[in-house]
Amino acid sequence: MKMYIPALLSLALQISTPAQAQVKYRAIDLGTLAGPHYSSIAWAINNAGQAVGWSDSLAGGGRRGYIWANGVMTDLGALGDHGSIAYDINDSGQVVGLSEGPDGSVHAFLWENGVMRDLGVGQALGINNAGEVVGQSGSMGCLWRGGTCEYLYGVARAEAVNNLGEVVGNGPTGAVLWRNGSITVLAPPSTRGQPFDINDHGQVVGRMTVPGGYPRGFLWQDGTMLDLGTLPGGHRSQAFGINNLGQIVGWADTDEPGVSGRAFLWQNGVMTNLQTLLETGTQWSLRIAYAINDSGQIVGAGFPGPSAQHAFLLVPVFELPSPMLFALGIAAVASARRRRCSK
Repeated sequence: MKMYIPALLSLALQISTPAQAQVKYRAIDLGTLAGPHYSSIAWAINNAGQAVGWSDSLAGGGRRGYIWANGVMTDLGALGDHGSIAYDINDSGQVVGLSEGPDGSVHAFLWENGVMRDLGVGQALGINNAGEVVGQSGSMGCLWRGGTCEYLYGVARAEAVNNLGEVVGNGPTGAVLWRNGSITVLAPPSTRGQPFDINDHGQVVGRMTVPGGYPRGFLWQDGTMLDLGTLPGGHRSQAFGINNLGQIVGWADTDEPGVSGRAFLWQNGVMTNLQTLLETGTQWSLRIAYAINDSGQIVGAGFPGPSAQHAFLLVPVFELPSPMLFALGIAAVASARRRRCSK
């Protein structure tokens, strides 16, 4: 039984502790632009619950960037007649990504209110709430402000930017953090470190190589690098997204038969297979999680059944264990009897 009614949830919380309330996730299929037998992936989600990524399309180019909101997936179009990919979205609904231009080269774009703006040759990978865009132009990392590219010296490819303007990416010295022109090395080239996201507290997540040659998801904070480990029976993991609560999502392999890996949620030092947190009865097979917003909503890709890979949205749902449900039932019956007696 799920507690969807506010009054019942309020009563339940009075007779239970936060530790007794269990978080499960409802999986929502974001669909595709071309039909159920085609594929899609969700790369990012903002705090309004809008998601972006790419989907197979019947339009030119095969794949198109999209924005998904309130159950509707919208094709962002392209700068030319070919494909596009949307990589990130901010809380204002501004979307960035890449598109093949009319000349056949790859261009970065900024999409807003139905209009795709060409930022020039390159790719746009991240955007913050100030509208600052990061990515790559040529062989250098780029920070676009007002449509103008500022090259980030020491950064070859900028992956993400937080709301303080801090940028993470890769450079000649390895995985790096760029702050107002200064470079901090997160992981040297020998680790093959790759940062993917940064939150507003300066916490960085990504992938690095550990002894034994396995890639592992990491959390970097204040100069300290933490190996996030992997799921039971696995050796590899990658961390792709982190929210401002420090919750991390990504991919890890397991010893589960017939499955190459699972989406995970890492919080409070523990990595959990998201497949085990789905509501009972779901047909989804979750494979990878790319982003999580501050409400705990998660996007990624998996299989909703025997069909092709689809983008998913996971929405937290609070459940109460059976003893609490029993107590809630007794309380509800007692309340009803009191109301009858008072008439």
